[in-house]
Amino acid sequence: KHNNDCRNMVLPWGARAHLNYGLDTRHPRIRDGTDFMARFRMELRRPGASDGVVVFEDSLDSSSEAWLTRTLDLAAFALRDLDLCIATEEMSSAGEPLDEGFALWQQPVIDSARTRAGRVREEDLEQGELTPEELDARKKHLEALGYIN
Repeated sequence: KHNNDCRNMVLPWGARAHLNYGLDTRHPRIRDGTDFMARFRMELRRPGASDGVVVFEDSLDSSSEAWLTRTLDLAAFALRDLDLCIATEEMSSAGEPLDEGFALWQQPVIDSARTRAGRVREEDLEQGELTPEELDARKKHLEALGYIN
C-alpha cells in the first residue's frame, strides 16, 4: 500500500505492531538512483478523527536500505476503539511532492501478549469463552478485513 490508509480496530491486550515498509526496487526512480525522500508514518486516531497520536515515523532516501522491519509496542492503546492509519509521502531531492508509488507499506501485523506467550487455545476461541468486549473486537476486526459486512 502507498499513500494513506486507515483501518478501524480494537487493539488487543499487550498489542505490538510488526511493520514492514520500504522502496519498490523495480520502480524506475529507485533503479536509476535518482535522489528522493520517502516518509512513512503510522498514527492512532479516535474513529473518524482527522489527527491522532503519531506512533511511528521514518524517512528513507536514495542511500537507505530498500526494505525495513520494525516492531512497535502499542500496549498503552490496548482495548480502545481506534483507527490505525498509515501514510507515505514521496518527495524529490528538492522537496517537491511526488506521487509515484515507490514508497510502500506491507499490511501491519498486530499481535497480542497472549499470542506471543503461546496461550491461545482452540477452546479460548469458542464464542462461549469470549467476553462481550472480545466478541465486539473480533467483529470489528473481521469487518475491517472485509470478511463480514
